[in-house]
Amino acid sequence: MRHQRSTVVVLATAILALSGCSGGHGGKGALEDAVRARSHAYYKGDLKAYRARESQRCLEVGSLEVLVRGMAADGRKYGDPAITSLSVDTISGDHATVSYGYGRPELDQKQQPWVREKGHWVDDDCNGEAGAAGGS
Repeated sequence: MRHQRSTVVVLATAILALSGCSGGHGGKGALEDAVRARSHAYYKGDLKAYRARESQRCLEVGSLEVLVRGMAADGRKYGDPAITSLSVDTISGDHATVSYGYGRPELDQKQQPWVREKGHWVDDDCNGEAGAAGGS
């Protein structure tokens, strides 16, 4: 009986890990949390929290001055909008794409690339670090 229970636990854990549905460290739930945290940081003007959710590649290519101006302008214009829809479009190993919306088409994001670095999901969309929804 003990062997059967261990087998079931191992199989269930493997299925969750392969499906990307685990809310634990690095899974789909962690990715969704990272997207929400980055969005909130952007609109609240929290540069440190925002940059903490940015890939190393993007940290090296973006203009900090342009980002700060964009965050301030969008924060004044939109406040801190809540994400009303969020979909993990693809997740494969350390790469994912995410689409999410705020109920405002000008802010909605489609197929935004994210990568897992050092066990944490970070935004890997380096195209234009300023503008609505964090420039992504």
